[in-house]
Amino acid sequence: MSSFAPLFVVFGLLHSFGTGWPTYICYGPAVLATVTLSVMLRVWRRLGSSKVRVARARHRDADAIGYVATYVVPFAAMGVSTWESKIALLFFMLLVGVLYLRAHLFYVNPLLSVIGYRLFEIETERGRVLLVITKRKFMQLNLEIDVRTLSDYIFLEADVADSSRR
Repeated sequence: MSSFAPLFVVFGLLHSFGTGWPTYICYGPAVLATVTLSVMLRVWRRLGSSKVRVARARHRDADAIGYVATYVVPFAAMGVSTWESKIALLFFMLLVGVLYLRAHLFYVNPLLSVIGYRLFEIETERGRVLLVITKRKFMQLNLEIDVRTLSDYIFLEADVADSSRR
């Protein structure tokens, strides 16, 4: 949900669903999603970690930019003056949300990028490909990192606070 927070803010600023209470209804999910992301980051930090050695790495930060350009910009630019267009916009947003969740794209999150997280696709020395959310600027080869499992192939680096200094 937090990946849609910027979109809800844009809807509110543009009064996409009207002025007054519809604007505040747009801001509500943005605030709730941002707070929830903060809580989830704290919860994830408490998960058990495992070590992996980086054999190959590449940045995947462009995924977040592609996400914003593909979905958020068209939403924001869409004129929604009639109730039909507002319902169509809500339906399209719901559809994108379902696809986002079913494709396990929660790592493509503009808010994570804004607060300093980066995304790397790494291959371990055993040949397993993982997506790692971290605060590192670079992922060195042969580096051993502690990661926490978020899904089958998506991990959060365990010591992200320390990694931002590396």
